[in-house]
Amino acid sequence: MLENYYDLNQADRFRQLFGGLAIGKNPTVGHNRYLVLKWDFSGVSPIGNGEEIKHNLYRYLDFQISAFSDYYREFAEKCHDICQTYRLAPERAAAGIPTFSIDEMTGIQALERIVPTLPVRPGRVERREFEYTRHGTCTLIASFNVATGAASADIGETRTEEDFAAHLAAPVQQPRIAPGEG
Repeated sequence: MLENYYDLNQADRFRQLFGGLAIGKNPTVGHNRYLVLKWDFSGVSPIGNGEEIKHNLYRYLDFQISAFSDYYREFAEKCHDICQTYRLAPERAAAGIPTFSIDEMTGIQALERIVPTLPVRPGRVERREFEYTRHGTCTLIASFNVATGAASADIGETRTEEDFAAHLAAPVQQPRIAPGEG
């Protein structure tokens, strides 16, 4: 069951599988974000001498890896297309066609620690206070120019269509963060 929680190919079944459970009502950020290669060594025949058992293990591993490849074939094709887009970004930029990677994150908690972090000292590790003050939530929309490394980010209270459209228009005109300025 756990592989279904993390498996990106099971995202469309998440509510059906986990909706009634506490973990379905409050999922972690990792749900349905991974490629899951599942091993079940009980499927390896223990019959024979050491070499035969090793051969059985290798045959099982080959089968599982082949099944993994088939199961994620669509994802692998999409991944190839994205990698190809990134690889061609410098060539396209030279022709005046920028390539941007854009992402957003909503519901970020704006937190401030009550007591400053104590720095590393001889014989002591850095120490962080666990108490903090909440300052509400915010939304981050960020773009990264794949060819130049320049990035831009907008932080606001909302993420509406207008916010997203304004962000999309801005990086084409003038990147707001140069590489290395981070």
